[in-house]
This record gives sequence, structure tokens and C-alpha cells, in this order.
Amino acid sequence: MANPQHLAMLKNNIHQWNQWREQNPDQPIDLTAACLDETNLSGANLSGANLSRAYLTGANLSQVNLSGANLSIAYLINADLTRANLTGANFTGANLIKINLSQANLDRANFTGTELMRANLTGANLYQTNFTGAALSEANLSQTNLDQATLTGANLWGAIVPREYSHN
Repeated sequence: MANPQHLAMLKNNIHQWNQWREQNPDQPIDLTAACLDETNLSGANLSGANLSRAYLTGANLSQVNLSGANLSIAYLINADLTRANLTGANFTGANLIKINLSQANLDRANFTGTELMRANLTGANLYQTNFTGAALSEANLSQTNLDQATLTGANLWGAIVPREYSHN
């Protein structure tokens, strides 16, 4: 279950949260299953938040603003980020298995070395998104904007990709 002190601090003031994270880089951040009842972060403005190494498994972060956020090495397994703003967010090395990113704005986001197996990216904006070395096996990328996206070394085995990117 999510740490209520972490949730309260995060919701209260991103600047203070980031200062605390800088002073406590090794402190485990448990936001697992966040957004249930009183801990709802859906639609929250967490722009620029440092959530590196945070546990957000099963979290409901739909419509949240995480633009410019640091989610490197974070765990968002089965998390819901439907229609979230993730412009310029850093997901380097994160574990996003079965994440729902449908209709999310991932413009210029960085997914280098990220695990996105069975991720739902249907209708997402992936303009200039970096998927270098990412594992996208069985991911759904239908109806996405992959213009200028980098897929160098990405594993697309079994992925559903827009017709213009398929290798028929």
C-alpha cells in the first residue's frame, strides 16, 4: 500500500518533494496502488517531479501531468496513465510491464532501456520519443504518432504497430 506521508508530500508541493528526494536519494518511495480513495493522484499536476526508483505498481495516474518528470528505474507495472501528459519525461530503465499509456502525450519522452512488455500505447503521441533498446514485445502501438521516434535496438516482437512501420 502507498506510503501516506509520501503521497501527502508529493501532492502538497513538487519543489519541496524534489528537495526532499535530493536529500534522501536512497529512501524507498512506495506509491504502490496509489490513487485509491483519499490518495487519488488522478489528474494531479506532478510536472517535474523526481519519482526515480519509485514503486507505482497498480497506480491510477490517469490524466496526471508528469511532464518533465524523472521516472527512471521506477516500477509502474499495471499502472494506468491513460491520457497523461508525459512530455519530456524520463523513463530510462523503468519497468512498465502491462502499463496503460493509451492516448497519453509522450512527446520527446525517453524510454531508453525500458521494459514495456504488453504495454498499451493505443492512440499515444510518440513524436520524437526515444525507445532505444526498449523492450516493446507484445505492446500495442496502434493509432500512435511515431513521427521521428527512435526505435534503434528496440524489441518489437509481437507488437502491434501502425501499418507504415510494419515489416510485411
